Amino acid sequence: CLRVNHGANTMADAFTIAQHRTLVARKPHQINPSRIGQKNCGCPSCYQDRTLLKCEHPGNFVETAKRLVNSTLPKWNPTTPNVDLGEELALSEEKRELNNQPIEVD
Repeated sequence: CLRVNHGANTMADAFTIAQHRTLVARKPHQINPSRIGQKNCGCPSCYQDRTLLKCEHPGNFVETAKRLVNSTLPKWNPTTPNVDLGEELALSEEKRELNNQPIEVD
């Protein structure tokens, strides 16, 4: 359903789907106590998916997209902060000073 009905072909697509919100701003998409996405959810995203994309279980595909995003390695996961390697790869003060000195040739 993610690929066929919703056109999710990349991680960016899955991430967008996983971010679907309900009518209440910034409230995550709801799932019922049985852990199954609500079939009759009335949020705009689910309503649109049901009517335009013919998705039978819009709440379920949101949860599937979340699991897909969360299963990726941190390097590729858009929800994890980027690790800045600049400090680890930067030259120490001593090495920087050595680089500023001319090389002596015999």
